[in-house]
Parts: sequence; structure tokens; C-alpha cells
Amino acid sequence: MEEQRDRLADLAGQLGLLDVPVFVFQEGCDPAAEPCLRDIARLSGGAWCPFDASSPQLLRDLLGAVAVYAAGGHPALERYGQIHGGAILQLTHQLIRKGA
Repeated sequence: MEEQRDRLADLAGQLGLLDVPVFVFQEGCDPAAEPCLRDIARLSGGAWCPFDASSPQLLRDLLGAVAVYAAGGHPALERYGQIHGGAILQLTHQLIRKGA
């Protein structure tokens, strides 16, 4: 990661205050970047999930889940996660529900 970690964390926190979760999908394994990417997701109230070049179906499913969230919010994503399970369900469980 080339960006300053503290700056990214600050921006992620600001997004969280605005109720704008960040969905972070990390390609490959970069142990230096992973903690920062996880923090961005956590501080914004979003979710993080890894994938690799051999898992295009997983990325497609994750992007589909984000579309479901954008269209119907957390309740829609929870229903979608219950139907599709796996990484989608894990993604759903990471989201912070405001006021829950």
C-alpha cells in the first residue's frame, strides 16, 4: 500500500459516520496491506473479504452482494446471504448494523 494508513483510517471513519460502508475485496495475499484494508472496512462499518485470481466466481458473487446491499440495505443482504451462504454470509456478518 502506498497510501498513508492513518489517512485512510480517518477517511474510513468519516464514511462510517455518514453510514457509508466500504466493501473491501483484497486480491491475493499482502500481509502488509491486509490489516489496513480490514481497518478500512471495520471503521466504515463495511466488510473485507480476500479473493485470488483463481476465484472469479467468488468476486462475482461478492460484487453481486454489494449490489443487493445498495438496492435493499442490510435486510436484503441478510436474506441474500441466507440463500447463498459461504463468503456472502460471512460478508453479511461483518457489517455493523447501526442502531441494532
